[in-house]
Amino acid sequence: MRAAGLVLSALGMISLVLVHCGEETKPDSGQQDGPWLNHSDSVHYVGIEACKECHSDKFETFIETGMGQSFAPASRKKSAANFHGVRPVYDAYSDFYYIPFWRNDSLIFREFRLDHTGDTVYTREERIAYIIGSGQHTNSHIVNLGNFLYQAPLTWYSQEGKWDLPPGFEGGNNSRFSRLIGDECMSCHNALPGFVSNSENKFNTVPHGISCERCHGPGELHIQEKKAGNIVDVNKETDWSIVNPAKLSWELQVDVCQRCHLQGNAVLEPGKSFHDFRPGMPLKSVMSVYMPYYKGENPGFIMASHAQRLQKSKCFLQSNRKENDKGLTCITCHNPHISVKVTGKEVFNKACISCHDQNSCTEAPKTLEKNDFNCVQCHMPSNTTLDIPHVTVHDHYIRKPDPHQPANRFAELLGIYAVNNPDPGLKSRINGYLAYYEKFDRKNAVLLDSAAELLISGGQENIEEWIRLMYLKNDWEALTQIASNYAGTDAWTWYRIGRAYLVINQAGKAEQALYKAVQQEKYSLQFQNEYAVSLIQNHSFNAAQQVLDTLLSWQAKDDKALTNRAYLFELKGDKTKAKDLYSKALSVNPDNLQSLLNLCRLSIDAQEYSTARSLANRIKKIQPNHPALKLIFQKLNN
Repeated sequence: MRAAGLVLSALGMISLVLVHCGEETKPDSGQQDGPWLNHSDSVHYVGIEACKECHSDKFETFIETGMGQSFAPASRKKSAANFHGVRPVYDAYSDFYYIPFWRNDSLIFREFRLDHTGDTVYTREERIAYIIGSGQHTNSHIVNLGNFLYQAPLTWYSQEGKWDLPPGFEGGNNSRFSRLIGDECMSCHNALPGFVSNSENKFNTVPHGISCERCHGPGELHIQEKKAGNIVDVNKETDWSIVNPAKLSWELQVDVCQRCHLQGNAVLEPGKSFHDFRPGMPLKSVMSVYMPYYKGENPGFIMASHAQRLQKSKCFLQSNRKENDKGLTCITCHNPHISVKVTGKEVFNKACISCHDQNSCTEAPKTLEKNDFNCVQCHMPSNTTLDIPHVTVHDHYIRKPDPHQPANRFAELLGIYAVNNPDPGLKSRINGYLAYYEKFDRKNAVLLDSAAELLISGGQENIEEWIRLMYLKNDWEALTQIASNYAGTDAWTWYRIGRAYLVINQAGKAEQALYKAVQQEKYSLQFQNEYAVSLIQNHSFNAAQQVLDTLLSWQAKDDKALTNRAYLFELKGDKTKAKDLYSKALSVNPDNLQSLLNLCRLSIDAQEYSTARSLANRIKKIQPNHPALKLIFQKLNN
């Protein structure tokens, strides 16, 4: 199934109503896309406080916007949540309860489990390091474990005034304190962080909120120029030291916004990272962002799909006709420096009536009066989203909505398309399907079939994508056959090869492949754990111990590493230390099946039958048909 490109047809033009970026004066000569001098890699980001020195008026209003309040250390001031009379949130699938509370000035999330009598049989507490979100819709929460960041399993939903599981944690998908916060997540919800590039979720520095430079690009050169006395009269010429989005063509202007307001499946171009995009660049030069399309009209939408929905609108399509036309874009209605909460409806209405005669509205006068003559109320109604529970947002698909056509969550998926790139390359499209399956829809075989069709059309090339496809299909034999011809350096490809060799019990080849993976991504805890497993299987116990000890020095609460380290103590005959570490692993994750099995076995060997029986019952609850249970209960019943 080939991905469909977004076709922009156009009939007319709409004037730009608001110019909100940079100086609020008429641009000197229309849209200009370069050469922006702060696109150079040698120009660094300086932070919002440096901008404040000269633009204090913009700063004071911007910090009250959703972007300005997007991210901050957890504090009572930052949190929008209610902590009075909170009832625990219960996840029936995982049998965990969660409750938030303050301990002095620290926000704590407690996870606990009760037995059938109501007694607490397990508890874990984590301090929340950061709060994501302005609180207008949600507050989500992050824990920092040794500079490795993870999403915590509670979100505050402001509109309904309730605590609940975060999006994606529901329906048996509760990842507890282990959902990785990677560079893709952080680089949209925040100013650009100090991401450790050979990791998945490790950060050296974490800014506090989206800054001016996310829309204007790095400011170091601009500040140097002004301090040197190089002042530009922007009424007459362009200041090329920093990007003014208002002077960009409509395509590049939209790209500034849809870098983050286009939540989908982002596929990076080869050699690019999420830090490489700078305002004024074509977004497609760094990434293509894929979204699904369905059979028939599917009016449902996801929360951060503003850019995609706007680009479906006739207002957008017909006003942005030519390359240098500037019709409807995001800043036609939104002033990025001023909170939408204090932007009056007359601002939004003004954008509409610049093209549409308000007197031509065909709605009944009583309805118009009821809606306070608010164009947005009818043509961009608030609705629930497909991906975030307990939240309603304005749908940016401007049209006459059909109230009798509800969002169809079960519409047939036909494929995916790159919203920001009408002609993505074959490799990008293949990875778009594979990543969409991997991240969002693992039950939909259409996605893998579509990727396979594209791979076949490309012949024997794209070997990394072939390996990824076989990995997702669990076709280990086919994967290893393909891998015999692989000589690349991609860390994830080597990891997938190593995992395949582990599954088919070729530990020697697994070790070689996984070593190459950890050489590329040293701080991937997942890679290091699997590498240690391969070393253990190859009886390289001292090397495995060194890997695991290093891993645990980075991240002391990695239950898989604790389990593997305990097993090494077992192999060395130190059963006391082994039992202690298995117990520690279970204090982090009480459902760690391997620790339960090994600790149960050690308890039987030590004739601690009561403990062993309790552990066996826990195993039975997690996996009733586990093949080891029959032998365990035979020993316990003799």
